[in-house]
Amino acid sequence: MLMVRREMLIVHRMSCPGGGILSSVPVLSASGSGCCAVPSSIVSGCCELEVSDSDFGRLLSEIPDKRIRSLYAGYLFSEKQLDLLIDLAGRGGIPVYAVPQMPESEYGNRTFVSKAADLCRKAELAVFDRSTFRIISGNVPTDAESVAEVFRRSGLCGSNPVLIIPDEDHRAIRMYYSDRTIGIQLERVCFENGCPDDAADAAGFLIAGALDSYVPFEKAVKIASDLLPDYYSGDSGFILRYLSAIESGSMFRTAVSDEDIKSAASLAGTIWPEAYAGIITGEQIDYMVSKFQSEKAIRDQISGGYTYVILSENGSDKGYGSYRPDGDSLFVSKIYVSRDCRGKGYGKKLIEYMTEAGRSLGMSSLYLTVNRNNANAISFYEAAGFRKAGTRVADIGGGFVMDDYVMELSL
Repeated sequence: MLMVRREMLIVHRMSCPGGGILSSVPVLSASGSGCCAVPSSIVSGCCELEVSDSDFGRLLSEIPDKRIRSLYAGYLFSEKQLDLLIDLAGRGGIPVYAVPQMPESEYGNRTFVSKAADLCRKAELAVFDRSTFRIISGNVPTDAESVAEVFRRSGLCGSNPVLIIPDEDHRAIRMYYSDRTIGIQLERVCFENGCPDDAADAAGFLIAGALDSYVPFEKAVKIASDLLPDYYSGDSGFILRYLSAIESGSMFRTAVSDEDIKSAASLAGTIWPEAYAGIITGEQIDYMVSKFQSEKAIRDQISGGYTYVILSENGSDKGYGSYRPDGDSLFVSKIYVSRDCRGKGYGKKLIEYMTEAGRSLGMSSLYLTVNRNNANAISFYEAAGFRKAGTRVADIGGGFVMDDYVMELSL
């Protein structure tokens, strides 16, 4: 699979036991994310010094927006830091992974707590320890039923929340997690030498690294729960096991085998008729699938420079995409997701994958073509940042034409 290189901005303490920038950068780099870091505090001797809001803002401003593809937000010290990160996340539309620890001095600051909760609701991942969860949720109990109710009522379910609680004997942690489809789930992680105080932080960057490598949320949590004890053990094989788990758990693979090509052709034969119903005739759909998406046609396209990517969910192939370089642009030829996977963000993930592939190849833009009467697809691409750049009418033989918009996304 193409190892797409991303730039994750890590905002955290410079160092803390088991966590912080110095601990998270090696792990997140191993996941395939390039890392740039801005400290929210710096340890000096026995003291922890908060980075001033002006210095924090200056450090952020020195990193070009287009270089930042995702944001990992850990320990934050001020409302201004929260404001800047909320603005960055909203302006860039980037994935946010939030582990919202906060200083004790801010526990009673309702504005600070409200902004921290807002960042978590905007996040793709929000990992809480018990104290932060109680502050943000209003000091509710942390039994499974109460946790599930808070996830539901607070709107956190859209952010893939994870709550980490030490067992009473501090020999294990409970990881409650939920999204909009799986409901409340529980993983229990045991430690030989007792539960680390910063387990939420370490679990946070293990999950974030997996998510940033296109591992589905539930699998990302399981990777973290499986490998968290190894992380604390100092085992030299931890990084390789983490990388292996991410590669095997990713929802994308590059089509190289006959089985992959057969799967892409089969998906096209299923998805195209319902995707184009009412837009073009059944005869044209059949003609285009046969001409452009048969196994032979796909194999020929790969030989001619196209890359096909298969999207899988729970071991079942659910969608695919294809692209090829064209000058200094990346032509996105196909993006298709089966009906039962729509609304889960997988189409967006395909766009993200194509975008990162374009950046990795040094492209300045992405472009694609879309039928001028396909209103749903046009809206989807516009929401992803594409803009109409022209029209194109192509004679494809058989008495059929493709009447398309050309849409472009600058990188």
